[in-house]
Amino acid sequence: MARRGKNGVWREHAKFVASVYTHSEVRPDAYADGSVLVSVQRHHHVCIPSIVERPDGTFGAVNSAGGIRSGKKLLGSVYRLQLATELERRGFAIVRADDGWRWSIESVPRQGRKVLLRA
Repeated sequence: MARRGKNGVWREHAKFVASVYTHSEVRPDAYADGSVLVSVQRHHHVCIPSIVERPDGTFGAVNSAGGIRSGKKLLGSVYRLQLATELERRGFAIVRADDGWRWSIESVPRQGRKVLLRA
């Protein structure tokens, strides 16, 4: 939604653009046996500009408080569910954490190893 008018009192549907960036980090993980191994933590960032195009072709500020910000946790949950589902469909073994929303890859299928090496 776009804001319009003094203090953005009117709201109207608008077009927006989003970009997704893949970000990888390698962090050390300590294990119970005292060993420390690297853990690749690949994730994505989604960037949405604060300006949107209104139906009349003008541009205005995004109403972030009423839509995007309030729905970011829901969108993140949908994203994680879709990613885990797609990885399972491709043969990866997924292990879910006790907290109900985190998961990790337990094993990589033989044919998937080639794909990971190319990435």
